Amino acid sequence: MDRGKKHPFVEEIGNPISLPASKSIVNRLLIIEAITGKKILDQKDISCGDTRVLAEALSSPTTRKYIEQSGTAMRFLTAFLSIRKGEEFVLEGDERMSARPVGALVDALRRLGADIEYLQHEDYLPIKIRGGSLHGGTIEIDGSQSSQYVSALMLIAPTLEGGLRIIIRKPSSLPYILLTADVMRQMGVCVEMTGSTISIPQSEYRPKKISVEADFSAAVFWYALFIVSPRQTMELRNLTTESRQPDSRIVTIAHDFGVTTHCSDSSLILGKESVRHIPKRVEYDLRHTPDIMPVLTVMCCMLGVEFVLSGLANLRIKESDRIGAMVEELAKCRYMLQATDDTVRWHPHLQTEITKPVTIDTHSDHRIAMAFALLREQRDITILSPEVVEKSYPNFWHDLAAFKAK
Repeated sequence: MDRGKKHPFVEEIGNPISLPASKSIVNRLLIIEAITGKKILDQKDISCGDTRVLAEALSSPTTRKYIEQSGTAMRFLTAFLSIRKGEEFVLEGDERMSARPVGALVDALRRLGADIEYLQHEDYLPIKIRGGSLHGGTIEIDGSQSSQYVSALMLIAPTLEGGLRIIIRKPSSLPYILLTADVMRQMGVCVEMTGSTISIPQSEYRPKKISVEADFSAAVFWYALFIVSPRQTMELRNLTTESRQPDSRIVTIAHDFGVTTHCSDSSLILGKESVRHIPKRVEYDLRHTPDIMPVLTVMCCMLGVEFVLSGLANLRIKESDRIGAMVEELAKCRYMLQATDDTVRWHPHLQTEITKPVTIDTHSDHRIAMAFALLREQRDITILSPEVVEKSYPNFWHDLAAFKAK
């Protein structure tokens, strides 16, 4: 969007917004529930596709666990099913899921005594898991592909004889590992972290019912919508600035765009500075929060803000190749991104005029769908397979329509 022109938004956007429960927190608590046999969550907390897939796999008596497109379920179940002594399982997913590696986690579990067999291709699903008694000790793991390899090991660590000491090489998305540690501590387990080493003694979880905060990953969209809109206030319920969720980084990023955030009665109140300056250029290292890239990319393009986003290598192996998908789909809208394996950049001079409606392929990726929902407020675009948002935010389109109608 050119600076100085009338903003394309004409609606006065209403509030407040009620977001789904944090799927990162819920998925970790689901594994702890399964380990302890004690109820922690309310049914309303299991509201999105990603948490539903894991919950159903854990509760189903079937020995074939089909996890659709859930990377979290793949990693957490690979570790959890390995400690189910005397039971045998097959873990499988859809075509995209079978192209996402799990080898680093399988190798680590095998060194702890796990019996895991690849059924088709080395390092990928489907796999056969024969549960048994794993031992503890010290183990090194490459965390560059996914922090969830580390989190999966952490969650089962208290059940291992002698506990577990994890040395992480090339850690990525470190805040998600810190979130796992925080959830485990809430459930009565000691987790010590020194640099890239995690120590968890053999112990028992002491589960308790807790209120799960809203999903900051879902809040990222609403922050971006607030930034590009003329709205002066917005309320996001069941969130605080003290959240340990990694995507709470959006609070700091939004501040760079003149947005203030205050807490009030377990809600975040967004406002805008009286004299607000949109930056001409931003540069962010997203190695620990890569999932905010799609929305942040679209937002900056809409505002005409030059950007360099780095630390994105893991996005090549998400629900889609998110870097390639964003380059491809934004090119349809005449935003010509430049990308490497790790970085995406854009300069306003790389934009050309668009003269016809555009159809956006979501690449079966919920975050791409939500990113282009932002652009749809300004451009004439059609989003294919909009239902993919069910994976993380089932009521997204309903909430957006209701919000704009107020």
